[in-house]
Formats: sequence, structure tokens, C-alpha cells
Amino acid sequence: MLKVAFGLSICVFFFKLISYSIDFRSFIGEFGIMNDGLRLDAFDLIKRAMKARSMTYAQLAELLDLSEPSIKRMFAERDCKLSRLMKICGLLDLDPSDLFDLSKRHQSGPIELDRQVEAKLASDPSLFHFFILLRETETAEDIRLRYQLSGEDIFLYGLALERLGLARVDESGVVRLANHGPIRFRADGPLRSLLKQLNTTFLGRLIDDPSHEDGDLFATLSRKMSRDTFTHIRGEIEVLREKIAELSRQDQMLLGTQDLQTFKLTLGWGKIDYPNLLTIEPKNISAETKNNEHM
Repeated sequence: MLKVAFGLSICVFFFKLISYSIDFRSFIGEFGIMNDGLRLDAFDLIKRAMKARSMTYAQLAELLDLSEPSIKRMFAERDCKLSRLMKICGLLDLDPSDLFDLSKRHQSGPIELDRQVEAKLASDPSLFHFFILLRETETAEDIRLRYQLSGEDIFLYGLALERLGLARVDESGVVRLANHGPIRFRADGPLRSLLKQLNTTFLGRLIDDPSHEDGDLFATLSRKMSRDTFTHIRGEIEVLREKIAELSRQDQMLLGTQDLQTFKLTLGWGKIDYPNLLTIEPKNISAETKNNEHM
């Protein structure tokens, strides 16, 4: 049976600068960025249940002992504590497990940006990073403070995203995403270089910090095996990827943003050809002979 060397690199690390509802399938596995689309579906379904029962925001606010603006803000930000979500489900006579199942059925797949939009983001790395951080649920004000930007900087970045149809800037200058659902970037698109840089930087930080005090993991191995075994393992990796996505969905359905952190999986699995990766420089025989004579 033919056996070939295949290489596997799996990295899991908590990395706050990355948001996880973005799908880079075929580029480097799947780049998860926090799936606000799930929470969006859940709140849309709750709003449908309220409409079916002719319940207003004001009435829900009274039942929860909150102000109406607080309720509207909760729906606008798609953020709710687990205990409050359970109470809302009780008031609407909804089974939380049914809500999760409905959300799962209603969730749409990732959208793909126009190539021209990707090209605009690729031409301005800071704008792309600003977009990523907004998807990470960072507010524009948080970004301004972290990167020591001016209010004008934030406004201009917001306008740039608005022109691309990715965000809206309201009259008070607040920048809000136009779509909270998952996004898939093209594997061979204009952003390929930036995505490669982001992932290699992530891996480099893992390798440079071997202590793994936060429970993160870096693992790499290569083994000789048959093509059939390679294909079987690839299927197992797909099962793991789907399991990670499912567990993440459940967490995002039941927990508030403050209880969630972003974790990243970067994975490569394929045939490795060492002769094409490694180099050996010619030895300077005369110089080495001379060195040996002096020893």
C-alpha cells in the first residue's frame, strides 16, 4: 500500500483581535468570527412571537421591570443575559429549546461580498481591520480609544464602510454594521494577502509563546500514511469543525456578549513535500578543510 507523508498543523488560541462569523472555507479551513447572525435570528423570532401576541416593547418592558428604551436597545444590540432570555421565553410561552431549533432552521448561510468591495478593503488594511473589529462587537468608541484615533478618524472610516454598503453612520456619528450575519471571503480574492498575513501572525504568536498559560494549544505533526487514511482523517476534521460551530451556536444563543470570548482554529492538513520546503547550501570544502587543519 502506498504511504505518503502528510502534515497537520492545528492551532487554537484566544485572540481578541479576531471576530468569528466570517467563513474562509477553502482558504484556510473556516475562519469563524463571532456569529452575530445567530443572535439576530433569535431576536427576530422573539419579535415575531411578540407580534403574534400583539405585545409591544412597552408592555414587555413593564413585565420585565425595565424601561422601554432599555428593551429597544436590547433588541437593537441583539444582546441579552441568559436569565432575561429565559424570562422572555416564559412570558411569550416559548420553549427555549424550540427557539434554538427555529433559529437553527432559519439561519442563512454566509454571504459573499462583491469582488469590488473586497478590493476596496484590500487596498486599505486599516479599513479592513476596522470592519473586522466592528464585527467582533467592539464599538467604534472602543476602537478609537484602543488605537488612539480621533473622532474624525472614526467618522471617516465609518463613511468609507457606508459607501461600500457594510455599515451605517447615524446623525450622531455612531457607526453600526449593516449586516450581522456570517460573511465568506473569496479564497482567491483581493483579501487573500491580508488573510494570509493575519493567520501567519496568529500562528507566529502561538509558536513564540510556548507557555500556553491561557490553555491555548499549538500542535504539529507529520506521518506517513495511505491516501485512504488521509481522506478518512480529513472527514474527522470536518466533523470536528462542525462540532465547534454547533457548540458555538449554542453558546451564542444562550449567553450574552459579556460571557463570550473569541477563539480561533487555524488548521492545515495535506501532503507535505519536504524537498520543496527545505534548502541545503553547498559546503565550502576548502574552507572546512582549512578549519580542520587548525584544530
